[in-house]
Amino acid sequence: DHKKAYGLCPASMTIWNADQTYNKTGMEKYLTWLLDNGAQSISICGSTGENISMNMEEQREIFAHVSSFLAGQVPLVCGTGRYDTLNTIKMSKFAQDHGADCVMVILPFYLNPHKKAVLQHFRDIRAALDIDIMVYNNPWFAGYALHTEVVKTLVDAGTIQSIKAAHGDP
Repeated sequence: DHKKAYGLCPASMTIWNADQTYNKTGMEKYLTWLLDNGAQSISICGSTGENISMNMEEQREIFAHVSSFLAGQVPLVCGTGRYDTLNTIKMSKFAQDHGADCVMVILPFYLNPHKKAVLQHFRDIRAALDIDIMVYNNPWFAGYALHTEVVKTLVDAGTIQSIKAAHGDP
């Protein structure tokens, strides 16, 4: 039973210990603070959550912990985008299996892949999941953007259900 992310959905930080390990207690205090201050959905492991600096094991630990801690109180959006499709699908399926309501997938970054490859990336992720996909359209970090017509094509096909537009004119 998945919920739609809605309302105030902060891009959460990840709380770390001084030795750079994940701080579960600190994260729980932070999430409680977000909820107490009006968060209606929670987004984790996006760029604000430092997903680019995590290995896949750390990211899975955070997904499982936060999902368990929130226990369905509010919709949970997990940032699962990796450069490659296979690992994005693996990370997205893990998030789905551990209670995520939606995955947020940044465009494949750095090498600026051909647009047909990007669209296929999202189609392949859609085929593997039962939960919503939010495309993270972030041209500063990805190096390119999906324009309105392309986003509309993905929405009309049922490939994506939402978008996070960053660093530009939404």
